[in-house]
This record gives sequence, structure tokens and C-alpha cells, in this order.
Amino acid sequence: MYAIERSGPDIVWDSYSAGYRLFVFDGVENDTAFDLFECQMSEVEPSARALTGDEKLWSIALLVDDCNSNRRLVWLSGGDYNKAPADEREWRMRAEMQDRYLRHRARKKRTLTLPDGSRVARLLDCPRFGSAAIALTAPATELSLSRSTGAALRDWNHQYQLRHEFEPAPKEWIDQGYELRARVQEEAGATVEVRPDFDTWVQ
Repeated sequence: MYAIERSGPDIVWDSYSAGYRLFVFDGVENDTAFDLFECQMSEVEPSARALTGDEKLWSIALLVDDCNSNRRLVWLSGGDYNKAPADEREWRMRAEMQDRYLRHRARKKRTLTLPDGSRVARLLDCPRFGSAAIALTAPATELSLSRSTGAALRDWNHQYQLRHEFEPAPKEWIDQGYELRARVQEEAGATVEVRPDFDTWVQ
């Protein structure tokens, strides 16, 4: 996120009428959409919670019509769960949806699994313990990672520890983290979704 200060008026049009699309996901390639009108965002999110009870994954987008009357979406909360994340922002949007859903399951004392039955493994850097870690909603031994991958994770974390406390994480380190995520995902299999959560606070 970044901010730009505005010193003068630059708005030529505004409106209090907006349309939103609420997507409810039971899993990949299984969703339902609802269009909501004559409301504001402060009303849409409570409506999403009331409609789903947080029993399902959901996301919200602003409906925008371009000059050719083609309808477009601007994601406001979460994103398209049917689409594999392609960058840091899309991973964060996916994480927002998953964490909201899993928090609800935790409050209900239910098994911490996604709608398709898979678990979330969060690839993290852990400076407190001096080692890379994978936070899983089940014992980490279920991942059955190879020794070489475990060593690569430890080396990756060590590289991060060598930087100055206030120095941004190098791009090469972040890129390597995404490569390790794919490697861990391949070894973990389809019952686990490995998420690159190291990108949410290291910069």
C-alpha cells in the first residue's frame, strides 16, 4: 500500500449508488454470486457474514461498468478463489479468505480444514527461533519433507538472519522463498495448501 497527498480538487463526478458482487465459494470451481445494490461497503460485509455465517469462503468486489458497458470487478475483500495466486497481493487476498474461514472453524472447535478437506501450511521466517518454520493446522510431520528441502529451508532462513534488523528483505530472498513454497507444495501433496506468508511482514 502507498499514499499520495492531494492538495486540490481533482474529482469531476461522484455517486452514492454502488453495486457489489458477493462471491461464496465451497471450494475451487464451486461458487455462487450475488449482486448487491443501493448499499455501502459497511453494509455489504455484514451481509456476507449473515448470508454465509462464515461457514464458507467469501469475497466482495465492486461492480464497475466501462465506457462500452462491459462489467468489470474491483476486488475489495478477498479475491477469485478459483484462480491460482500469481503474486504477493493475490496470495494475501487468498489468505484473508482462508484465515477468516479457519478462525470461524476454530471458534466452533472444528477441524481446521478448508472446504475441500485440505489444510493450510504457512511458510514463515521465524527470527525468534532462528529457523524457518512451517505453521500447519496439523502436526508438521504430516508434510513428510525431504532432508534436502528441510536443509534448504534452514539455509533460506539463515540468509534472512544475516541482514540488518531494519534492512528490507532482498528480492532474491523473497524469490527463493516462492521457489521453496513450490518445492514444499510438491512434496506435501494435494492434502495441504502451502502459503507464502513470509511476504506479509518482512518488508
